[in-house]
Amino acid sequence: MSLVLPSGRDLAESVAVLDAATDEDELRAGIEQAAAIVTREARTHAPALAAAWSTVLRHGVTAGLRLAGPADWTWFVSGSSARGEAVPGSDVETMVVLGDGVDDDGKAALLTRAAQVHAALERCGIPGDANGVLAGRARFCRRLRSWTEGIDRWAAELRRIAVS
Repeated sequence: MSLVLPSGRDLAESVAVLDAATDEDELRAGIEQAAAIVTREARTHAPALAAAWSTVLRHGVTAGLRLAGPADWTWFVSGSSARGEAVPGSDVETMVVLGDGVDDDGKAALLTRAAQVHAALERCGIPGDANGVLAGRARFCRRLRSWTEGIDRWAAELRRIAVS
């Protein structure tokens, strides 16, 4: 998605700050810088503004994860941020896929780390989903096999409903 707003303002510098963040203060500064630019775009065409802000949010989550350090997990952003429909004040919904080799103690530790990532994002102005779709909750933090089995069940249920 483009980071150039309809007015010609470019969020690339703000995203570069997020991508280079080495601590929470720099992460917050990047989010605040982007928020100030997007907020000034009050007359901007809404879809372009939402797409740009969604990109900022996704880069913010990525920076938060990078600051948390490596782990055997893959995060996904869903909801309005993933669809390119977020606006300043929108929350982020996240899910995480853990490697199948992660044991129960490892999963518990990663759930704690995921909650810490979301806490840091909150402090930087990126609120987590108010309905609880967060990587730090067990329902949204699963091993690959568990996600695959769940998706297969959901798809089978949809096929059953469609045939009925």
